[in-house]
Amino acid sequence: MPARRVPARTPAGAGVGTAVAKIARVVMFKAAQATARTESAGARRWEPVALAGLGAQLQEIATEAAAAEDALEPALQATVQAVGAVAGALCLYDERRQLLRLAVETGLSEEGCRRLRAVRGNDPSGWDIPLSGLLNRRVYVMENAAQHRYVPPLLDDAAAMRAVGCFPLATRGALLGSLVLVATRPHVFEDRGVRALQEPLRELAKMILAVRQRAGSATAAPAAPAAAAAGEAAARPAGLNAPHAAAGDAALADSERAREALAAEVEGLRGRVGSAEAALDAARATSEGLREERDRLAAEADGLRAEIARLAETAAEADGLRRRLAEAEDAMAREGQRRAELERAMAGGESAREEELRRALEAARQADEARAAAASAAEAARAAVAERDARAVRLGAEVEGLRASLARAQEIAGEQVAERDRLAREAELAKARAAALEEALRVAQAERDAAAGRERELRAQLEAAGTARVEPPRPAPSERPIAPAGRVVPITASRRLGASPQRAAGPRLVAVLDTDGAWERAGAEDRPVTVVAPGPDAATRLTQLAPSRVLVNLAAPGAFDTLAVVRAAGVDVRCWGCVVVPGSGRALRLGMVEPAGRPIDAEAVVAALAEHAASGSRVFTAGADGDALISLRQALSRKGMSVSIAWDTKQATDLLGVVRPHLAVIDLELPPRDGFGVVARLALLDPPPHLVLVGGGEDFVGGFAAALADPALGGAAVPFETVVRDVLGRGDAPARG
Repeated sequence: MPARRVPARTPAGAGVGTAVAKIARVVMFKAAQATARTESAGARRWEPVALAGLGAQLQEIATEAAAAEDALEPALQATVQAVGAVAGALCLYDERRQLLRLAVETGLSEEGCRRLRAVRGNDPSGWDIPLSGLLNRRVYVMENAAQHRYVPPLLDDAAAMRAVGCFPLATRGALLGSLVLVATRPHVFEDRGVRALQEPLRELAKMILAVRQRAGSATAAPAAPAAAAAGEAAARPAGLNAPHAAAGDAALADSERAREALAAEVEGLRGRVGSAEAALDAARATSEGLREERDRLAAEADGLRAEIARLAETAAEADGLRRRLAEAEDAMAREGQRRAELERAMAGGESAREEELRRALEAARQADEARAAAASAAEAARAAVAERDARAVRLGAEVEGLRASLARAQEIAGEQVAERDRLAREAELAKARAAALEEALRVAQAERDAAAGRERELRAQLEAAGTARVEPPRPAPSERPIAPAGRVVPITASRRLGASPQRAAGPRLVAVLDTDGAWERAGAEDRPVTVVAPGPDAATRLTQLAPSRVLVNLAAPGAFDTLAVVRAAGVDVRCWGCVVVPGSGRALRLGMVEPAGRPIDAEAVVAALAEHAASGSRVFTAGADGDALISLRQALSRKGMSVSIAWDTKQATDLLGVVRPHLAVIDLELPPRDGFGVVARLALLDPPPHLVLVGGGEDFVGGFAAALADPALGGAAVPFETVVRDVLGRGDAPARG
């Protein structure tokens, strides 16, 4: 593929901005370029003058915005208008997860939004050119984009696409995001305009940094290794029946996926190490060339200094000639006086001295000739001195220019040395990370092999037992195995494809995912209640029971993780949430609840909420992952919903009473690690909103116990019987108002 690259230097001293190290113009389908040139003959080109005031305009937008995240969309719209594009998108990069998310867009098609919603390397569902440009710190400009099979239909009228530009946003030490612009005129993004866009891109980068500073640094909860689950499954005693063996298979598959993920991350780090080493070699070569250029300039400057010294000697000789000329002129003046006296004497008739007078006249004539010769020599000396003086001035100017060039070369060499050192440090860090991941991969492989060995022993024992069905003793509710903490299955749209078995006509059964048997006393003949303990067999029991509703006590040990496993198993029954006040027979009522893992998948959350949300719904989101929540806001806003974001517990508490949301998405890592209190406060709303709860590995028991210490929450709890009646009486859709 033919490409033309033009270097673009980032201005010195730019602490925040784009690291647009290179501009790569990718030209596709050369056969179509003749037509493109004809079409673009009258097109207005992107002139840098049009971008002169964009930087100041973006600063004004950032200043006037009520919140940092609210400035992103108007800033994108202003940039699209100033450039002369028709659509654009701003994507934010999560370096920890190596994920590029769509934050805001204007004018894009539904397919374009979907392809930019979450972009990972080598992910066929996303469009990875903006991610590649960001990782390589290069601007990619694609002409004839509508004819290129690697460019998705970013506009509703895909045939109208002519030029697409992907602009990286980064600081010297961090990758921030990517700006995508789409134009319907060919050759819109000229190299001069790309360079002129650097100042506005720096302002966009500052906005992203402000958003992340506002959101705070989210601390990811440590996930339990999948290999540990495999070890637990393989360590179960002999005599387990087929469902337990299937659980071992699932754990082993999880271990294999974890091993493959570690291997992929190791390969990625190896690639980054190779790239860093190549960049380090290039920096070393550039530094060596600059050093040679500096030495050459220094040698040339020494030669000029010697020439100036010679000119100084010539100037001294010229001063001597001037003195001699002055002396000759004085002698000539004296001789002229003497000649005048002799002529007066001759006129007076002093014939006796006639011979002497002739000799004097001859001497005077010779003196005249000598004076003329001296005057000629003096004039030549003056010309030579003037010429040498002029040459000295010229050489002095050249010396000053060379000194300035030498200073610039030394400055560039210093920058190259600093960049080389930075790349060396990055290479060392990447090598260390790769070594750590290889060690983790080795440990996971060893655990996987051990789990496989235990599984073989288990299968051998099952075969030896024959066809006899051996039922293990049923443990007490408090002794039943709990799903390992941290194993949260993210929401996926595919999980709703399977339908759970339909319960026969009769009383509507409510299954409560909890360990408290008091729930069963809250039932009645027309609404029986059964308790299902959280654990690995919960999905099987729920499938057999086929309840009308499932009620989940989120404060029960392992209930959230079990709910995630139940959803992953394809159980599609409606699940409602509650928080039980321990030992009181009362609970806080919540809306329907769905589990989600990290990182937040905007497409999956939208799919989970699609049945319950309509245009105009109010959605409340809270968490510490700013990029993910902003991307989720964009996806929900495109569906016509009103989205509010809270970055900490105080802001979330204040917003709940004002927004009164229909739907809520809450990450339990909400700073200061108090998402449990915000979830519990949903019970104070009437009706409580439906909830997507993001978590995994948290202490649900301790978290909700601390939240229930608030007297206002304790007073909102109602008896179990009221909770059961409310779950059966409420509709699936949240009330509007």
